[in-house]
Formats: sequence, structure tokens, C-alpha cells
Amino acid sequence: MHVMTMTGNERGAAALLLAGALGNVVAGVALVGMVGLVGAAIATAMTQVILNLAIALFIWRRLHLLSGVLALLR
Repeated sequence: MHVMTMTGNERGAAALLLAGALGNVVAGVALVGMVGLVGAAIATAMTQVILNLAIALFIWRRLHLLSGVLALLR
């Protein structure tokens, strides 16, 4: 996220954060109804993984950089 904001991609960062927050709310509502607080934890973990993958993909496609663990696997 820091890389995106420092390279002038604030709008993309904001869009991804908004999508992640909305996805977290939707998944949270669905899973809390089924399994309670564990569902909230699962929803949050799931959306964080997806959000981080989306950010890595954005950085790779727009800036041609590998970030995080992907850079170590190079």
C-alpha cells in the first residue's frame, strides 16, 4: 500500500481499500450468521489475503515490481 501511495497511485489504493472493506463486511455478515465470532475471524483473514494479493497484482501490472514474498521467490 505504501508503494502505491508513494508512486502516485492513491486512487487505485483507495479503490482497493474500499473493495476490501466492503468484501470484509459482506463476508463477515455471511459467516457470523453461520459460525459466530469464528466466522468474523475467518472473514477478516480471508479478505486480508485477497486484498494483499490484489495489491501485489496491481503493483506488478502497473509498476512492474514484485513485492513482498513474490520478490523473494524470484
